[in-house]
Amino acid sequence: VLVEQMLWNELLDGSYGPNIKKNIFGLWKSLAYSDKGKENLYRIWNKSIQIPDLKLNQDDYTDMAMSLALYGHERTDKILEEAKAQLKNPDKIRRFEFLLPALSSDISVRDAFFESFKEPKNREKESWVLTACGYLHHPLRQSTAIKHVPLALELLEEIQKTGDIFFPKRWLSSTVGQYQSPEAMGFVEEYLKSHPDINPSLKGKLLQATDNLYRFVYIKE
Repeated sequence: VLVEQMLWNELLDGSYGPNIKKNIFGLWKSLAYSDKGKENLYRIWNKSIQIPDLKLNQDDYTDMAMSLALYGHERTDKILEEAKAQLKNPDKIRRFEFLLPALSSDISVRDAFFESFKEPKNREKESWVLTACGYLHHPLRQSTAIKHVPLALELLEEIQKTGDIFFPKRWLSSTVGQYQSPEAMGFVEEYLKSHPDINPSLKGKLLQATDNLYRFVYIKE
């Protein structure tokens, strides 16, 4: 909350130019899940407050709506409804609809959505899948999402075969790579133990994506 408030004060500071202001906004938005932060984010989204020199486009407003849903704003349903109505590009509408289950407040909806990635056809829009995983495995959702880490790891070899060359590393970074718990590290250790013949390149990607996880757990110990 202290960092959030500090960034908010910087955001209101009129001495920064548009580029720096946009970077500050991005940092602040990622932390604006306190009650006060959510309300300020909502006020920016609905344009009831104007931040000096903060230049926002339609994609920014869509992202804000999704962040408000992730943070559990009380007006989430209305916010998402309005955010979708503001979209005109058919591809952006399809992306928005694809991501909605990842933003659901219903755990069973989120669980079923992640399970659907077992099917290759549901992973075809890789950038959409990565964004969805970012929401599904966000720190605010990890208490209910950590049970999916073993599946995220089990899909790794298939993802390497069916996806883009960069997809496996990004898949790992947006799933297990977001965690900082001994339980998550335990899943990684178990996976490596049960897959002794894993492709060395793939193992390297896994260790790279979970480097911060290992560091955090060892520091806490």
